[in-house]
Amino acid sequence: MQTDSRALVLFLLLAVPSCSDMHRPPLLSTDEIGLRRTATHRVVPAYPAKSVASRSAGVAVLSISVRPDGTVSNATALQAPDANIAAEARRAALQWRFVPPTVDQGGNHTPACLDSKLTFYFEFDRHGRPHVTEPPSAYPPSPSGGPTGNVRAASVLSIDQHELDAMSRQYPLQVIDIRDRGPFAAGHRAGAINVPLDEVPIRFRTSQLVNTIVIDCYAGMARRCEIAADVIRSRQAGVSVAVLRPSF
Repeated sequence: MQTDSRALVLFLLLAVPSCSDMHRPPLLSTDEIGLRRTATHRVVPAYPAKSVASRSAGVAVLSISVRPDGTVSNATALQAPDANIAAEARRAALQWRFVPPTVDQGGNHTPACLDSKLTFYFEFDRHGRPHVTEPPSAYPPSPSGGPTGNVRAASVLSIDQHELDAMSRQYPLQVIDIRDRGPFAAGHRAGAINVPLDEVPIRFRTSQLVNTIVIDCYAGMARRCEIAADVIRSRQAGVSVAVLRPSF
């Protein structure tokens, strides 16, 4: 009987289309808001005891892949304050469930795979107590179905130096540099303030004095700049965020 039950489980697993198969279903992508609105089961990570003891805090961002049945097939930490937080965030993300994604192909809703990301904030409050929070969802859960082929990720305004100069003449803005303190001290744009990526969710928890934030994005940092922009936009209602493209 035990052998039969194991065989049944194996059959069910093989029956679920894999996003890594040669004949895999269509692959979609959406931003985090689009993903979260389709969640049917959420698990918030716990704050690892070792991370609490070391006072490790910051943002954890995971790249996730959703199978056609709405389960998570893969979760990879793109950014995390330490290895314990990365492991715990991954453990939680793998337990999420979503409305099965589909793509409209000639009027037929074909099962699809979905790539997106999940973000969690590991922080200490003003009393020193650890807590884990999530970005506020802009939309309620979708009752009618999952992402389809017309889902597009929300874009971040990308500007060059000339556009930055024009913007700065029109209204107040603040340029931030999300590199670590060492590279920032070695050289940075005049007027920029240093907010390392791990500190972005904490520094932008309260209201800002300006309504426009420009992230100075250096070569090879596009993904980190995108993460910073998403964190700021999720925590600062009414604040515009732009990314300054590298000039070299």
